[in-house]
Amino acid sequence: MRISGKKGYKEHMTVYHGTNSKAAQTIKKEGFYKGTYFAFRKEDAIKFGGNCVFTVELSDEPSLWQINNRLMDLTKAGTDECWQFHTKIPIGVDKIKGYERRSNEISR
Repeated sequence: MRISGKKGYKEHMTVYHGTNSKAAQTIKKEGFYKGTYFAFRKEDAIKFGGNCVFTVELSDEPSLWQINNRLMDLTKAGTDECWQFHTKIPIGVDKIKGYERRSNEISR
């Protein structure tokens, strides 16, 4: 996870979204829908989402993201207490900074 910036909030954060091959094709064309979950660690995105992993750079403005119906607390980002969050807004394809497909994907 990369977070950089000032004032207790950083300007951007690098996060990950794991999914299956079929959903990955849609994401590449349309981006991520409101309510999509992201993980702070790539390993978590693979473990809980799937072997097709997107690297995404987002604003870290806490009003845009939620964890268990609470605003995100970046001081806990990447901990066991705060390993994932979901979006309150759609995320466009322009925020996708990378994509990889692991060869050991399991069909769902």
